[in-house]
Amino acid sequence: MTIGELLKKYRVSQGKKQAEFTKRGLIVSQSYYSKVEKNINRITADSLIELLNYNNIPLWKFFSQLNSTDELKYQQIKDFNNTMVEAYYENNIEEVKHLKPLLEASNLSIKDKEEEQLIIDAWNRSYETF
Repeated sequence: MTIGELLKKYRVSQGKKQAEFTKRGLIVSQSYYSKVEKNINRITADSLIELLNYNNIPLWKFFSQLNSTDELKYQQIKDFNNTMVEAYYENNIEEVKHLKPLLEASNLSIKDKEEEQLIIDAWNRSYETF
């Protein structure tokens, strides 16, 4: 999740319009903030902290939510790769084949799923050469 996406999530959950969330443009202009939510513009740390404080959003909570998505993604990829390595060294083709539906059901981005699928396909082909 990006900073803009997370800001929007908080704003919507508070039932505020962009102008209200930005202190009527005193922190950042509404048009600039709109582009931050769309990930077109980046927000400075000072403005972000001021927005969070103004809207009673604890800094630790905001940043922990921002990082948790990256940690979850990293952990899912690590789990897939560990399972593939174990299956390969144990010559367990069934375990590698079992990863495909798990990958499809995961919360990974399309790009990450495609990358992991390429690895799974490569492992499957290596088994076919045995």
